[in-house]
Amino acid sequence: MKTNLLPLGELILAKLGIDIANLAATISPRELDHYIAVENWLTDYEPKSDATNIEKVSGYLEAFYHFCEAEALLEAEKILSTCVNSPTSEELHNQLATWGYYYDLVDLYTKVLNQLNTSQLSGKFSIKYNRFIEKLSPRRFSDELSPHFNVLKAGFLHNLGNIYHALGKYSQAIDCHQQNLVIARELQDLRKQGEAMGGLGNVYHSLGNYSKAMKYHQQHLNITRRLQHRRGEGAALGNLGNVYHALGNYSQAIHYYQQALVIARELKDLHAEGVSVGHLGIAYYPVGDYAKALECFQQRLAIARELQDRHGEEVALGNLGSVYRVLRDYDKAIDYCQQSLTISRELQNRYEEGKILGILGSTYELLEDYAKAMEYHHQHLAIAREIQDQQGEGSALGGLGIAYHRLGEYHKAIGYYQQQLAITKEIGDRQGEGTALGNLGSAFFSLEEYSKAIEYHQQSLAIKQAISDVKGQEASLENLGLACRRIGDLHRAFEYHQQHLAITQQLNDNLGESKALCNLGNTLIQLEQYSDALECVQASLDICRKIGNRYTQLSALASLAIIYYKLNRHDLADDFCNQAFAMTEELNITDERHEKKIDEGEV
Repeated sequence: MKTNLLPLGELILAKLGIDIANLAATISPRELDHYIAVENWLTDYEPKSDATNIEKVSGYLEAFYHFCEAEALLEAEKILSTCVNSPTSEELHNQLATWGYYYDLVDLYTKVLNQLNTSQLSGKFSIKYNRFIEKLSPRRFSDELSPHFNVLKAGFLHNLGNIYHALGKYSQAIDCHQQNLVIARELQDLRKQGEAMGGLGNVYHSLGNYSKAMKYHQQHLNITRRLQHRRGEGAALGNLGNVYHALGNYSQAIHYYQQALVIARELKDLHAEGVSVGHLGIAYYPVGDYAKALECFQQRLAIARELQDRHGEEVALGNLGSVYRVLRDYDKAIDYCQQSLTISRELQNRYEEGKILGILGSTYELLEDYAKAMEYHHQHLAIAREIQDQQGEGSALGGLGIAYHRLGEYHKAIGYYQQQLAITKEIGDRQGEGTALGNLGSAFFSLEEYSKAIEYHQQSLAIKQAISDVKGQEASLENLGLACRRIGDLHRAFEYHQQHLAITQQLNDNLGESKALCNLGNTLIQLEQYSDALECVQASLDICRKIGNRYTQLSALASLAIIYYKLNRHDLADDFCNQAFAMTEELNITDERHEKKIDEGEV
């Protein structure tokens, strides 16, 4: 082979003890045909000069499939476990995952697992065992080979479960990991049990079942520490960090991510280091520390490129796009997302492609290009339905609802939100259900049906409290406060905004704190408690200027103008009013609905 990604085929054949001339007299003609094909693929295949990564290793993959057909599964497994001469030095099947060839891996793992089941019944396992198996009784065969089958099965089930999870096929992922856990317990293999629990934890995390995810990840962590398995400990710590992140406990998430990063660097595991750095970026992002988030994502991108980790590169680019979107640098956001989208399509990773299309749709919503936003959300929806990614389908329906909502077509928005709600309930996605209920609450708020808005936001809050989604509770409490203000229930509005403020301070969420303080101040204005209102709104303005939150800053300036007018400080009222008008022009705010929200003291 021209490429040096894999050892020469002749070396592998020698290592496996395969000599076609000697085999001819001992195996069937059908099996011999497969062994000849193996030899040809390993020794004669030469990829093109511009071959993709998977084309460069196709000789080995074809050999693997022929070994499976010959029911030589130990040999097939040896092909998959051959180390690739790449920056990550991974086994071939793991390298395919790093490159992002998920659908190829589904075919590969499914093939070998089906063949394992067939071979376990037929008594054929490898060239070595197949030669004397007829001399053994069925009971003796079972005693000799059953452990080998189960070890292989457990490994392949674990890998297939991870791939299904990455593709958003959660029920299949759970099935694989549960089968793996049963086998690991039969084998009394504690390490494999921990890995199966970690896999289950990741899937339940994606389904929004955080208590179950936490339980599995904690069990995995306990096992790794008992076994002093540092690599597994790092993975478990990172997974626990992911759960705390989803729950909105960002300081705790960062604590776990930093521990995982220390272990990755201790082991000189660059891939794990990249993952941990990326996780830290994701934790800094929601608390408004965008400089740190960008730094982490840039490091993640650099490591992914060094390792030729196309999936890692794809994720890092998408994360960079998300940060620049929130910074309102839409050109950069779109550029990074388009780069990520190109990789998704190159890898034929339909799941990630759909996610990036959704981010692009949300970005064009902020640009008020709703036609383009809907185009991207419809593409996301089509992909989600094609690959039966129901969580992605719900997300895409929610994106379409938001686009119609911003266009002022509230009834159409409600239709999409109701579809989103139905799907999240069907698949047991509690976090998604809470989001859909919140979306419905916001739509009814826009329709000035405040009682319905409060009802939906209360349902959303109840779910977020049940799953300990603290960050999600922030949004629900804020929206409930705004709705209560609209119906004149100012004391209840004040309580909701106070609860919102307490959570933002607990999470060190400066962005959320600035909004909560401003909303609290605006409620106090309506309660005619101007001195207390001044204290809250001024604190909000100080935070906004520190973190660059321009839109809440604008609302704070407008509120300060009102407060000083009420306090008969007309000079200061005029000054803040002028600052607010200047910022309105600077931000090019022309949307009447947004202007109305600012005039009425809503962020």
